[in-house]
Amino acid sequence: MVRSIAFVFGLVLTIYAGLVLAYRVSATSEAIPNFQVVERLDPYEDARLYGDMVDTWIEAKDFQVPLSARSIQLFHEAPLDTRLFEANVIYALNAGSFTNAETLADHLLDLDARHSIALLARLNDDMLNGDHAGAVKNLDRLMVVNGEQRSIYFDIASALYIEDDSRSAIQDALTREPDWAANFIARLIELNPADASMLAMVKPHTKLHSQFVRSFVRSSDIASARQVFLDLLSDTERDSLGLVYNPNFEPRTGARPFNWSLTGQFADIESRGGLAVTYFGQNRPRIASQIVQLEPGSYRLRTIISGSQVEFGGHLSWVVTCFDAKESLAVYEILELTELPAELAFEFEVPASDCAFQTLTLQGVAGTFPRALRAKIESVTIEALAL
Repeated sequence: MVRSIAFVFGLVLTIYAGLVLAYRVSATSEAIPNFQVVERLDPYEDARLYGDMVDTWIEAKDFQVPLSARSIQLFHEAPLDTRLFEANVIYALNAGSFTNAETLADHLLDLDARHSIALLARLNDDMLNGDHAGAVKNLDRLMVVNGEQRSIYFDIASALYIEDDSRSAIQDALTREPDWAANFIARLIELNPADASMLAMVKPHTKLHSQFVRSFVRSSDIASARQVFLDLLSDTERDSLGLVYNPNFEPRTGARPFNWSLTGQFADIESRGGLAVTYFGQNRPRIASQIVQLEPGSYRLRTIISGSQVEFGGHLSWVVTCFDAKESLAVYEILELTELPAELAFEFEVPASDCAFQTLTLQGVAGTFPRALRAKIESVTIEALAL
């Protein structure tokens, strides 16, 4: 386990360190094209010392060689110069001199307790020593002190999470709800949504619910997606669940696509409930939709709607299809809208095979002479018909 983590961590550290060094070398070369000139003016000037160190490496052309006597002398000349120690922490880690790296990192942290390179070195040392809680603690500190590099730290955290020995330490950190928790869990969802502990981690973060459920839909595991959707609901929401979720279009939590997925330019759920629709009579856009689960049999869909439209200007329709099927089970064209809410209804059949889940869609139908249509849908419900 340690070797696999060390490999991933080493790769990430090399990339990160390379970026740091490239920037430092570039900045130094621009500031001091010839550090010997500066040395004659001020033999202990910090930038000159760093230029000396960089030139030593450039001449060696290999970070894997031992620290030179000149490097050690530079430490004594500038014991408070964090750049020299930062560079040599990276140097020591790349060379596999972990004891030296730890010593240098400790000194760096005495100079700057928020130093990211030193914290990375301590994290590496924790993992090599099997101190998973310590590694995660340092990782948490890195997330705070160097947020711009969180993507790199997420790579390290992901590598830690897949190992049984360090997973519990990551989970303990997440229960404290650090500000990076949601983004990291989102990364884990993409890596392995079926992980047994994922549901418990995702549940407190409602903004991740739809991403979590959709990860199963994308893999065509609709049954698991539906179960996760149900597990993420509160007891009250689950107890009141009908064949259509959120039938009154309320501002309600609930993971899409088993809650309403809206096309923002055409539809919006109002604060007091109801779906406000504006459609300009062009193309055939999907305005609102959700996946439902209906057993084989006969059903009636009822909807309460009001609004205004122009004849031949375009209209709305409710469409029921088997999930991922091209052919529709039923299409109900709403050819006339009234100022006052009116109830409309139609019946349809769900076949006995190849239709375990269905998609209910409110769709726009283009007009011959496109005109703006505005409507408010109060509700949509589905009920099973008696045999």
